[in-house]
Amino acid sequence: MEEVDISVIVPTRNRAAWLPTCLAHMEQQSFPAGRFEVLVVDDGGTDDTLSVVDRYAHGSPICIRIHRQPHSGLAAARNLGAEKAIGNHLLFLCDDELASPRLVEQHHGAHAQSDGRLCVMGTLRRHPQLPRDTFTRQFLDEPSNWESYSDTPHFLDWQRSNFSLSREAFQSLGGFSTEQSLYAVNIWELAYRMERAGLQPRQLNDARCYIWQPTTFAAERFRQYHLGFGLFQLQRSTRAALIPERFRLRRTGFQQLVHTLTIPFYIRACNREEEEASMLISSLYKRVLYYDRAVGYQDALSGRTPRPPVVEDLTHATLGGGVDF
Repeated sequence: MEEVDISVIVPTRNRAAWLPTCLAHMEQQSFPAGRFEVLVVDDGGTDDTLSVVDRYAHGSPICIRIHRQPHSGLAAARNLGAEKAIGNHLLFLCDDELASPRLVEQHHGAHAQSDGRLCVMGTLRRHPQLPRDTFTRQFLDEPSNWESYSDTPHFLDWQRSNFSLSREAFQSLGGFSTEQSLYAVNIWELAYRMERAGLQPRQLNDARCYIWQPTTFAAERFRQYHLGFGLFQLQRSTRAALIPERFRLRRTGFQQLVHTLTIPFYIRACNREEEEASMLISSLYKRVLYYDRAVGYQDALSGRTPRPPVVEDLTHATLGGGVDF
């Protein structure tokens, strides 16, 4: 049996219909099939994810395994995948992402030239076949500006998927935090510990994943609120003073007054545009989402319990595209 170099960990919950396409892209990798595995972690789903993955794995040229856990969230699902992995390195993806053909090869090549103290981040983009007005979870996410940091990017530049590190380093860090107050920002909390442990970050522009599934305006409002709430907890635990400015979380008294008067109208306009399958007023979408993020931060700062916008269907209300909370 060949040594397994890479374990690809894909958390999921109630998205059985997406998984065959996701796994098909893993079969098309340029990296030798016997030298990597794919671990699907079902986070307490209620659909037929288990049977779908089992049937797909039965005829696949690559090793595909599935593990299940009670619904515990993205961090716990990733931790379980890492615990069950046998690869020397762990590559974390999401179930709404499609891997480019050389993704695994690119991650492995970077690690092969290091001493095991390397953290590798690929790029994450919208799928080129998505219509331009498709609303995805990357709608508001600002791209990382790695170039401005030369050799040492900040831990807040770390994206929430398509990254890898050695299994040994991950275990030494203790994995992802499952603390409830950090569930929306657990990747940055882990990146903070990576930085303090002296792990070296590297970005690979050619190691690409593509977001191929849409989300909804309501679900993204839900996500951004929880992101703001978690960012306050992250700021408190890491003392990263740049978080409020970096994520546009501060609002003056005048801005709060203006938002009180205008945001309800913006929300109605955005909902109407979404019903008509149009995003011509994308600037209004961004204003509402930044507002929701700032409200979440302010609620955490004030010691309130979370009070996110109501989302009737949480199918798409995810932090990183794999597991909802």
